[in-house]
Amino acid sequence: MQEYRKKKKAFIDNFINQLRLSNLSFFLGAGVSIGAGFPSWEELLEDIANDIGIDLKKETDYYRIFQYCVNELSLATVKQRVYEKLSKLSYKSEGIESALRLPIDSFWTTNFDQVLERNIEFKHAVRPTIIYKDTDLTNVQANLSRANFKVFKLNGHLEDRKSWVLTQSDLEKYSDTHSGMLTFFRRELVQNTFFFLGNSFTDTVILSALSEVKKYFGELNQYHYTILKRNQERQDFDFFVKDLEKRYGIKTLVVESYSEIPIVLNEISERLQKRQVYFSGSFRSISKEQQDFVTDLSGKLTIMLLKNGFKICSGMGRRLGDLIAGSSLRWLVENNHVVNKSLVLRPDKYYLHGADGKPNDITRRMREYAQHDSGIAVFMCGQETEEANGSQGTYQEFMIAKENNLKVIPIGATGYEARNIWQEVKSNITQYGYLEKYIDKLNEEGDSEELAKTIVQIIKDIQQ
Repeated sequence: MQEYRKKKKAFIDNFINQLRLSNLSFFLGAGVSIGAGFPSWEELLEDIANDIGIDLKKETDYYRIFQYCVNELSLATVKQRVYEKLSKLSYKSEGIESALRLPIDSFWTTNFDQVLERNIEFKHAVRPTIIYKDTDLTNVQANLSRANFKVFKLNGHLEDRKSWVLTQSDLEKYSDTHSGMLTFFRRELVQNTFFFLGNSFTDTVILSALSEVKKYFGELNQYHYTILKRNQERQDFDFFVKDLEKRYGIKTLVVESYSEIPIVLNEISERLQKRQVYFSGSFRSISKEQQDFVTDLSGKLTIMLLKNGFKICSGMGRRLGDLIAGSSLRWLVENNHVVNKSLVLRPDKYYLHGADGKPNDITRRMREYAQHDSGIAVFMCGQETEEANGSQGTYQEFMIAKENNLKVIPIGATGYEARNIWQEVKSNITQYGYLEKYIDKLNEEGDSEELAKTIVQIIKDIQQ
């Protein structure tokens, strides 16, 4: 057990360190769909194969067996029977739920079921952009960088049966029929760090792409990662794991049970989220003295956080968002840092309120997404109108942060809703143990540098 803990820590440390240099792509294999209640390839094919007299206990080349079934029963018949099995099942997946807590740039899969996109919809109430054929790349290429969630489906999409890669013939023609998808996949293997989940690493298309990238870039290319359950029936399992790293550049953490995989993913996401600090708040009309204080504090605080390796996220609340983003951007550019690795901007459409002026479902969903990937939320100012002493929107973000277990830090010294939140937190300080010895300092006006140091120390304490 002690040895496993050491390996797990080293695996997570290595993975997190690499993500400071590259974006994350997730590759979901058939094992994820099986975990969501879907049949394995063998179960999907079994009764069809039995109809033509093939015993799957003696066969493992499922593309070839599907080809035989199509030859004997017709393509339309086989696809209809497959569709009936895949279209009426549950889509809940603990593995994908855990993965969705990570800062994923794009999703890839060889599954043509809809487990992945349904789980994204359940979690974030948005429809992901689906790319499953070369023409999709042509149509959406200009918009890919703006899509919140991108799902690349290398073997086709359930609702487009013509796109399915099912038989040996489909596999043999793959490089011709999917040349654009393959090129894009190879490009992303070079640019991004991939985390493979639910993969058996027997798919020749995927292995060929990995091998080609490794061949041309060698040690210059980053590693990719996976978690595999130990296969006790496979005598060469340890050699197989070493081969994944040596030939394909995939570092592997071996676990003894599938239940350990979500635990590891959650540990990774918690550590990453504690490195991302979300800033909430806004102001409209405050005194020059207050504005000078908030401006100075914003600049000092963001620079201290960036110097200590933290990532800053902002919903771009009125005026305050400009201060946070502006000071962060200046420091990152002046110090030759990659901006999108340290600064995330997710503007909140604060004007989309209901007829009564209160935040509605649309603004709530946007604020939930704005905090996504963050583990800490800092509250500053929070002035809804020129006459107001608070902000319903900022308070809603506070409630969302609590519901999602973010560590909240209200800077009461900046006044308005931040001070209202500070008072609420102080009145219930036992619920915020990490703030107990700092709570009064968060309400002290005057020395912006000392206040910024206090906030950074709180965040460092949270890391522990």
